[in-house]
Order: sequence, then C-alpha cells, then structure tokens
Amino acid sequence: MDAPMITDTKLCADFSIFMNALKNSRTIDDRIVQQLNSVIPTQSFSEGINISAKCKDLYELMQSTHLSRVTAIKQCISMQTDRTKDLAGQKQADPENFQIRKKLSKEQGTLRLFQQEMNIEEIVQQRAQKVFYERCRDYYQPES
Repeated sequence: MDAPMITDTKLCADFSIFMNALKNSRTIDDRIVQQLNSVIPTQSFSEGINISAKCKDLYELMQSTHLSRVTAIKQCISMQTDRTKDLAGQKQADPENFQIRKKLSKEQGTLRLFQQEMNIEEIVQQRAQKVFYERCRDYYQPES
C-alpha cells in the first residue's frame, strides 16, 4: 500500500482541503491493524513468509508518512504564523480598520486549528506505533 504524501504548500491556504489531504494520508495509521493482520499470518500460513521483512517494510512506510505529515503541518503552521504576524502588524498600524481585525481573528483561528492538528498527529502516531510494536516486536525491532 502506497502512502499518500502531503507536499503541496497550496494546501495550507485552505484548511478544509488540507484536512482532506491529511485524512487521506492517515489511512495507513487508521488501518494499521488490518495491515498487520495481512503482514503477520497465522501459524498455519506463516511458512515461507519473511515476516521480519514485511514488518520492516510496514514500519518504514509508516515512518515516511509520519514524517511527511509532520513536515506538512509544521510548514502550514509556519505559513499561517507569518500571515497572522503580518495582519497583526497591519492592525497595529491601523487599529480602527474593522476588515483587518476581522481577517486577523480568522487567521488566528486557522492557526490554532493547524496547531491542534499537530497534537492530534502525535496521538495518531503514538497509537499506530503502539499497535505496531505489540504485533511486530517478535519479528522486527526498529533502530532507535
């Protein structure tokens, strides 16, 4: 299973589009149990199958998608922070401008959403790694 990658910085401009891309990228983590069931067959079917190699491949796929998502989220947080700082500067220059204040409030809310997504990502990764460890620990130990 190939993992969808989030690399387009244009995704940061629209949070809902970003969330759809993130959701698609998280399918490997959402389906980790099914993936492990296909990687680690029952005793009767395990003869001739290199379970260690399959666990390693799954681990590497999982790690690459985790890195891709964290990088994308951090990139969006950085871009959103820059937009928010720019609007905060504009607000300071013209504190009575309602449009700038409204836009700043919206951008601050979007920044908080991106930051929350980073926290959610940590939880998703921890859950996937825990399940992976429980099922593959006897076959593959990743280097720390």
